[in-house]
Amino acid sequence: MSIICLSHVLSNNLSCYNNEYNINIQRYKNNESQINMPLHCGTHIDFPLHAVPKGKTSSDYNISEFVFYHPYIMEISPKGAYIQPQELHDIPTDVDFLIFKVLNVPERSSNEYALNNKGIGVELAKYLRLIFKNIRGVGINTISINAYPDKGPGRMAHKELLGSKPEILIIEDMKLDALKEGKLKRVIVSPLPVENADGVPVTVIAEVE
Repeated sequence: MSIICLSHVLSNNLSCYNNEYNINIQRYKNNESQINMPLHCGTHIDFPLHAVPKGKTSSDYNISEFVFYHPYIMEISPKGAYIQPQELHDIPTDVDFLIFKVLNVPERSSNEYALNNKGIGVELAKYLRLIFKNIRGVGINTISINAYPDKGPGRMAHKELLGSKPEILIIEDMKLDALKEGKLKRVIVSPLPVENADGVPVTVIAEVE
């Protein structure tokens, strides 16, 4: 069994969505480090409040809810800006965390990664909720499920996923280079413990046979 980290290392070179914000890590007295960054930068999780008024926050979850026992990773090359339901294939019906590995994504540190990403649109979000009854989370190795050139379908997908009952949590900007398509033994998501947040950076650990 192998243990693999699926989170990007936070650094000053890590771009944020739309290049609108930056991560700023500095050392000051006694070589102590200080970090200033948006909570939706790097590998992070979106909670319902991010898309739904009065939605659940980081404080409304027990750590056990971030352990997934039937995760699956699917490799995909979307034809358009958003992955479509008809592009899916061979996903186990008991999946509880579905991870999309978009192939041939730009380098993580490039402007192209931040400004020309593939996403998950509202049609796919509705399909996932309808077909996969055990699904509790979706992940993707692009900077956001909002495709930057056409944000509308991605914003609606956020509401569809995070506003459903039960909600489907979203993990964006995953590092999936070391994984191939198929089942994973287990995935553990460890959110930064920030009170009442609508989203926070996460360390994602996968157990692979």
